[in-house]
Amino acid sequence: MKMRRLQKKKWMAAWPVIVLFLTIYIPSAASQEQIDETKQAIDALEGQRQEADQRLSALWKDAAYLDGRIKDLNGQLAALAEELTRLEEEIRGKEETILVNEALLVKAREKEKEQYEDMKLRIRFLYERGDTELLEQFFAAESISDFLNFGEYVESVHSYDRQMLAEYRSTKEKIIQTEETLLAEREALMADQDLMEEKQREAQAVLAQVQENLSDTQGQISLAENEVAAYDEQIRQQKAYEAELERQKEEAEEQARREKEQQEQQKPQKPAEELPPLEIEGTADDTAMLAALIECEAGGESYEGQLAVGSVVLNRVRSSRFPNTVMGVIYQSGQFTPVASGRFATVLSRGASGSCVQAAREVLGGNLTLDCLYFRVNTGTIDGIVIGNHVFY
Repeated sequence: MKMRRLQKKKWMAAWPVIVLFLTIYIPSAASQEQIDETKQAIDALEGQRQEADQRLSALWKDAAYLDGRIKDLNGQLAALAEELTRLEEEIRGKEETILVNEALLVKAREKEKEQYEDMKLRIRFLYERGDTELLEQFFAAESISDFLNFGEYVESVHSYDRQMLAEYRSTKEKIIQTEETLLAEREALMADQDLMEEKQREAQAVLAQVQENLSDTQGQISLAENEVAAYDEQIRQQKAYEAELERQKEEAEEQARREKEQQEQQKPQKPAEELPPLEIEGTADDTAMLAALIECEAGGESYEGQLAVGSVVLNRVRSSRFPNTVMGVIYQSGQFTPVASGRFATVLSRGASGSCVQAAREVLGGNLTLDCLYFRVNTGTIDGIVIGNHVFY
């Protein structure tokens, strides 16, 4: 099941590359519809790429959490191992003490047995003699003092035996009680040891599971990185495809314009148009629109190229052949490809780059760097002023 899941992930990571080779096909002629469809495909791919990147970020967070969990578990296992070592040493100490007490108990029992036997002999001796012997001892005594001394002796023997017996019994009971206490403590330590070993086994099982989860997450990270890279490659080629379509469309439009110019040249020539002085006070909207168009057409060009694109727009505003406002020139049908493709609207909504805004302000302020009305990607087929990748004419 796990292998099937990994294979599915590999297939999901590989599909953008497969789609890439299926979709990238450059036709011999491009239309605005194809350019629009390509832009929509790029937008969709960028959205999917963003989602894939978010999944990758989430996986990295999971991996960081699991790595921290592994460190915590290793710390717990080290503490448990240290605790088990301490318990084992304490158990060995208790067992040694128990052995010593058992030896003392054996000696005490032997001593008690010897004392008991000695006491039995003395008691038997005293009672076997009976009252007659005591009476004879009385009459044989030279004085009452001798008899009393004998009686005290007998009493002291009995008292000594009772005292010694009590002491040995007390000692034996203390030894037994101590041994029982030690055995109970040893059993408690053994129970603690079993508990520590069980916790150790549980921690090891959790550690193994977390390590497995981390390994699986790292595998998913690798797949997600491949997926993001595949999206990046497809987006790059789709953008190249879009650029090629726009180039083909511009070439077709340029060819049509040139054919129209040739037809116009066959008609009686009119005096060349002289552009009047620039008389426009650019508004904030004019600046924003002109900057957005400059970024779309020359965002990757030098600052000189950006000024040139802005100059073409303002030259058209001055010309009688084009609308007399910045908005009218930019939105004139069929003039600027980014306007038709929707890219202009995107840049306008988010705001153009700083250099493009500065170029727009300079041009609107009167810094027109050339008098051309047209520009296009330089393919070497048109004579004009070449600035960067564009030719102006």
